[in-house]
Amino acid sequence: MDSDSTNEIIKIAVLAVIGLYIAWRLGFFRWAHTAETWAVAPRGSQVFIAFLVYLSMQLLILPSLAVGWVMIFEDKAAVHAELSKPVVEGWLNFAGIAFTLPLLVWYSLHCGATLWERRTLSSMERAKNVGLGVVVWLVAFPLVSLVVMGVRDLLQFVVEVPPLDQVAVRHLKETFGYPLLFALWNLAILALVPIIEELLFRGFLQNWLRSILGRRRALVLTALAFTVVHYSPSQGIANIQLIAGLFLLALFLGFLYERQQCLWACIGLHCTFNAFSIVFLLIGLS
Repeated sequence: MDSDSTNEIIKIAVLAVIGLYIAWRLGFFRWAHTAETWAVAPRGSQVFIAFLVYLSMQLLILPSLAVGWVMIFEDKAAVHAELSKPVVEGWLNFAGIAFTLPLLVWYSLHCGATLWERRTLSSMERAKNVGLGVVVWLVAFPLVSLVVMGVRDLLQFVVEVPPLDQVAVRHLKETFGYPLLFALWNLAILALVPIIEELLFRGFLQNWLRSILGRRRALVLTALAFTVVHYSPSQGIANIQLIAGLFLLALFLGFLYERQQCLWACIGLHCTFNAFSIVFLLIGLS
């Protein structure tokens, strides 16, 4: 570990300690005082269907569309191979996200479970919850960064770790030369993906697990599931640092869901995390 890396870790650690202290003094880490069964939990079958909709879109429908594209436009794909890879893959992935979100939202509103909020909130209350999620980023981000950098430097003692990008960020990079697709991928990363993932993991999965195991175990198991889904075989050993950071982020998201008893704060935090990921990416490439 060189001196620059050490200094960077020390600075992040100081920010993390300050953020934790302020949050503790303000009473942020107190659980909600309601019973653990504060929500009408979805049934296991409903959780299965929600994840089936998501996974079938990603693993079945989109690959089928890709195969169909190649079969129909085989000659053009061969001629424009360099163009078609980022463009076709980017459009198909965005289409999958764009179609999955309304399906999941519709299903969540008709499955009879309390997923979005324990009680009906006003527009102002929802906005305040989103704002709280944005503020919590100031506490969560230094901690997540500290974990990622610490794991990265520990791995460097064993093997050289290549630069790491999440899959969504890699797709975003591939769209830089295509303004419309780039704008749509920004929309997906900033808003669509966070809403889908919070609805799936906190709304459906954590709710269901809480009804069986209690909120603490449900929180941890949901965080583990969240990190496993983000595992990418193509990233090899670099996955370790990504998973460590995402697990900590998922704990914050799960805690927010229990504390605020609604998804809006989780969505605010998740969107803010993704937004700054894009900002840091653009700064690094400028």
